[in-house]
Amino acid sequence: MQTSHGSKHGVTFADVDPPRRFTLSMSGPPLTTVTFICEVTPSGSGSTVAQSVAISGPLAFIFGPLIGPQMASHFVPVLDDLAAAAEAA
Repeated sequence: MQTSHGSKHGVTFADVDPPRRFTLSMSGPPLTTVTFICEVTPSGSGSTVAQSVAISGPLAFIFGPLIGPQMASHFVPVLDDLAAAAEAA
């Protein structure tokens, strides 16, 4: 995966249950793993898309509070863009 800041990360997919759920994990700051949990839930005539982040590892107690909120703040525009693309299709 290449971020908008230009950094590259190897990723691992797990818990893949198309089209409902998947997790994507990658190395984070030293001694941490960052896992994104993505879920799609049917709702009425559409769907609800949710994304969360989990930071684990021996130093997660330090880096989680530092980077977790910043990472989560990027979810809203990403999910808004996803919704717009799905609704335009």
